[in-house]
Formats: sequence, structure tokens, C-alpha cells
Amino acid sequence: MKLIAVSHGRNYGSVEREAQVTNQLFRDGLEVFHLRKPLHSVDELRAFLDLIERRFLPRITLHSFQDLVMEYPVGGIHVSEEEHRKFPMNMSQIEFLFRKRPELRQTASFHKLDKLRFAPGKLDYVFLSPVFDSISKPFQTAAFSQEDLLETLSHVKPQVIAAGGVQPEHFALIAQLGFAGAALCGALWESGDPNEMFRRALGRCEPEGFSCSA
Repeated sequence: MKLIAVSHGRNYGSVEREAQVTNQLFRDGLEVFHLRKPLHSVDELRAFLDLIERRFLPRITLHSFQDLVMEYPVGGIHVSEEEHRKFPMNMSQIEFLFRKRPELRQTASFHKLDKLRFAPGKLDYVFLSPVFDSISKPFQTAAFSQEDLLETLSHVKPQVIAAGGVQPEHFALIAQLGFAGAALCGALWESGDPNEMFRRALGRCEPEGFSCSA
């Protein structure tokens, strides 16, 4: 099972503080970190990336300003369902970046099961959300029944990562439903100690009866 972390949507204290926490997540075993900050400028993302230890940059996947892959040795590009649908020019630019750096991870996010069924098989994995009630957004509740998830996930080509409201207590159910992994966001940043929460999440994998490769 893949265990992925997603950045705080805004700021976790100062940029220095958030970078410090993120570097420690990598030291503790995190293999993939999705940098999702929709309100940040390109210079703000650069400021964050400049504070990440260079050896960890290949573990980062960008959700915005994807052309930064030409400046930093980050490891992947994430494209939202909305970008696929509304911004064909952006997709042309992203295709150009993949031609320049074909080794990049290519991931996407989905919020509807009927769209997920047609996710391109070339994607390394995709996010599906919200699978559980959101931790940081009280108005966002779980959108899918367990029966629908079981039926749909058996027909999707790329690996599917459960996102939205995920907590370590959900890992066993996530595996039973057929997900390939889990993405932690609110559970980390709302915990008061993201690094301790991540270590607890890693420790929760084996007791639940399945291996958890970060």
C-alpha cells in the first residue's frame, strides 16, 4: 500500500516551518509528497522548494506551476480532473514537459466514479476523493458508498489512492475496498504534530495485516 502525504493547502506556519516538517517526513520514510498549494505564486513555490533538501526533491509531485520541473529535479506532475476538462492548452504544455522529462511520475485526481472508470492506464496512480468526511472542511462529506467503490475499483486501470478525510484508522478498510494506497493531508496538518502523526501512520500499517510501502 502506498502512503502519500499532501501539503497543507495554504501555509503551515512559516515557509521555513513547513519545509522543516516536510524534510523530516522524508527522513522518516515518506516516498512521495504532493505539493498542492492552489493560492501560492510561482515564487512562493520556489521559496518552499529551495528549503527542501536536494536529495528529497525527486520525491515531490507538483500540482501547479508544473513547468518548475525544468528548474528543480522534482519527480512528478499531478493534473486535476478540472484541468483535463477545461484547460486543453495547459495539457499541451504538460505533454511538452513529459517529452522533456519522460521519467516523471504522471498522476491525476478524480471526484466522480464514472470519470474514474475512464482514467488513462498510462497514469502512475490517481487520487479519488472524498472517500471519508473531510477533517479540515466540515462541509465536505464522503461521496461514495462502499459497494460502489468495490465495484468500480475492480475495473480501473491505474492504481487508485484514497484521499479526503483519510486517517490511519481507515487503512484496513481502504485496503479491503481495493485501493492501492492512502493520501494523508488533514490528518497530518490538523494533528498538532505532523511528524509524529506520520510515524504513527507508518506504524499502523503492519498491525492492520498488510505491508505499507511509503
